Amino acid sequence: MAVKLKDVAKKARVSYTAASYVLNSKNLNMVSREKQKRVLQAIEDLDYRPHAAARSLRQKKFGNIGMFFGNSSLHAFKTSSDFIVGMNERLVEHGYNLLFHLDKFVDGAEKDLPRILYEQSIDGMIVVNDVDAKTIERVKRMGIPAIYANCNYWDNIDCIKPDDMGGISCATKHLIKLGHKKVLYVKPDSEHPSVVDRYNGYLKAMEEAGLESMAPLIVSTHESREDYRKYSPVVAGHNAPTALVSNSLGNVIMAKQALVELGLKVGEDVSLIGGDGGTHITPFIDHLYIPFLEMGIRAAELLLKKIGDSQPLLSEVVSERLVLCGSSSPPKKAQ
Repeated sequence: MAVKLKDVAKKARVSYTAASYVLNSKNLNMVSREKQKRVLQAIEDLDYRPHAAARSLRQKKFGNIGMFFGNSSLHAFKTSSDFIVGMNERLVEHGYNLLFHLDKFVDGAEKDLPRILYEQSIDGMIVVNDVDAKTIERVKRMGIPAIYANCNYWDNIDCIKPDDMGGISCATKHLIKLGHKKVLYVKPDSEHPSVVDRYNGYLKAMEEAGLESMAPLIVSTHESREDYRKYSPVVAGHNAPTALVSNSLGNVIMAKQALVELGLKVGEDVSLIGGDGGTHITPFIDHLYIPFLEMGIRAAELLLKKIGDSQPLLSEVVSERLVLCGSSSPPKKAQ
């Protein structure tokens, strides 16, 4: 027979209410230290395990936070590991479990939504990357507190994301300060908000410096060997750039390989900077560091605040930092 709280109270020689206070760490000032010790010892002796479902009904709290991924699905899961660690770290401190749903979280009938969502067995949720407007409205109607990370509905929902525009603008300005006037931007064939913001950051920096921006080199979202042939006519042509700024670190790694195959020395013949770097970076390539761990911690704090008062919050950006590893230098060619 399962041990119940009344059994714990009986063994500890305290009232049921006192045992409940100790178990839930509430109103402990109303229970003497000696009684608290007896209750804790009784819980250990009887190997008491509280019934989570019953406790949830009493407290109207499940102790669970759901994490969902938008259109990037599992790719987002792999690239957001530090974000997840940071968020989990803060939630655990406040007694919450973090539950993952790894399928794409996109528009669909309610029956197609994750079960923990439409059964409302979570206290709050965070969505990483894009979801459609209909799904966002459905979540609002359900009344589940939610924070969105790296999303494209910046003005309409509570969101936290990196300062992609500011980061790439900083990287481009660094190259301009070194003396580069022909700076090429490597842009994935995507309209993800981070891609758009980063490209706009490049355009902004070039315009502010009074320089003419170059037509971007468009590559596939995840560059392949077939994209190499795109570099040759651009980088070796008569109007060749002396520096490249890439949307992501993945793009810039491929760009480096392409330049090496063309016989060009990165950091000497062509300067190179990549964006979208977390803690797992490739050395010797200048890049933008995105503090995903800190962003995850802050996302958890915002969600806990929203659970507490359910009021709309101001969306936040997290600053990116330029890290120099030796792949950028003053241009060799006369411009």
